[in-house]
Amino acid sequence: MISAKRAKGVAIAVVPLLFVSCSEPVNPPATSSTSPPDAAPASPPDAAPASPPVAAPTSPPDSAPTSRPADSDSATVTAREVLDQVTAAYEAMETYKADGTINSEIDTGGMKVTVETSFSILLKKPNLYLISWNQKSAAMPASQSGAVWSDGTQPYLYMAAMNAYSKISGDELAIGAATGISGGAAFTIPSLFLSAFKELPDPFSRLVEPQIETTEKVDGEECYVIGGPSSVSKREALWVSKSSHLIKKYYRSLEPPEGGVAMPEMTDEQLEEAIRGMGQEVTEETKQKMKEMMEMSKAAIDSASLKGSSTEIHAEISTPDATAIDFRFKPPADSVLKDSLFGGVL
Repeated sequence: MISAKRAKGVAIAVVPLLFVSCSEPVNPPATSSTSPPDAAPASPPDAAPASPPVAAPTSPPDSAPTSRPADSDSATVTAREVLDQVTAAYEAMETYKADGTINSEIDTGGMKVTVETSFSILLKKPNLYLISWNQKSAAMPASQSGAVWSDGTQPYLYMAAMNAYSKISGDELAIGAATGISGGAAFTIPSLFLSAFKELPDPFSRLVEPQIETTEKVDGEECYVIGGPSSVSKREALWVSKSSHLIKKYYRSLEPPEGGVAMPEMTDEQLEEAIRGMGQEVTEETKQKMKEMMEMSKAAIDSASLKGSSTEIHAEISTPDATAIDFRFKPPADSVLKDSLFGGVL
């Protein structure tokens, strides 16, 4: 048995597993579209494109980064204490802005591919966000861009591959749906910052006995390097600034942990609680869709044979003043407002 809080977290967690696309654009079934004049979000100037991808230093997939040993300061603080400082730092911020890159080296067993993602993030408490990204890969004929945003009234998701955008029924689902297709940019920091995730388990709780492995500079800032296996990955590592306690760099092995990823079983009562927690009405249809999502996720996890790693870097971090209009993304003029980008699942 799992708690209702954990049930909601598990249900939301399956979304990025369903819609992640490592080497090709997501291609869900076509759905009906509507374009009422007042349905589209407001249209301020386009969000500035993220900086072009740059080569990001990566650590050996399953070993500590090559750097100097942990210093005497590291010996007086534990990894969990540093992670608590990270949580407190993001809780104390009212806004967060950063540009960054994600370099993913992916081996599916039959093909190796490198995906470079550039992204831009703007967040404001409690629930305002604008996250845009652009991906490039030799496996894709053209770069793939997208955005997820909310000015505090309605979440939206835009996918250039479909030349379409749609409303999403909740912030957790919007961020979850954008996680895979953004290379992870939509989740790493937003899950620590936005109030929509406060009722879910601590993101760092997935780490298994994390350790301060060394210290290393990122963009000139001295950082703790905290690493170890997790419940979803063979190895994860975080570069945490000693001065600001913000995450400057994040590494994740794409290989599952020893023993694989366990998908907890949910009772009907927990399933209903998860559906209500995501802002949806509990009906036989929504329950069936949730069960199908869980089954699809389990099948995807069981059949996956991914190897490789992903390295995410956050730069130009700031805390600017921002109002609701700053969080309204303007999709291209020829894009279509659809009822759903995912065949009605979201």
